[in-house]
Amino acid sequence: MTKSTLDQNDRAINPVDSALNTVQDNSELVRFLVHDKQDTVGVAVDDIRKGEKVNGLTLDGQTRISIAATMEIPLGHKVALKDFKPGEVVVKYGERIGIVVTEIHKGDHVHVHNLKTARW
Repeated sequence: MTKSTLDQNDRAINPVDSALNTVQDNSELVRFLVHDKQDTVGVAVDDIRKGEKVNGLTLDGQTRISIAATMEIPLGHKVALKDFKPGEVVVKYGERIGIVVTEIHKGDHVHVHNLKTARW
């Protein structure tokens, strides 16, 4: 059983419920990861909303990157770290993963709608 405390009006407060309802300042949270220093995209570790300014981190922990999301970016999807023109290469894990098929701006969602595989 969780021990409760009392608020100003002598109502019981469950510490777990109280913590869940606390609003956090997300400005310092890492919201995307960059696997290799040569990467041109990051990977969202949380759903990112259009217009949010989010922080990323390289896996070596040495470099913080901030971008403003221009689109919704679902968990596990790629976010552009730079502007791309059609025909340019996208790099993830330090490897060439795809060719841009339509203009991509820094902060855009990078996925099958604007990228084709580099394999064929």
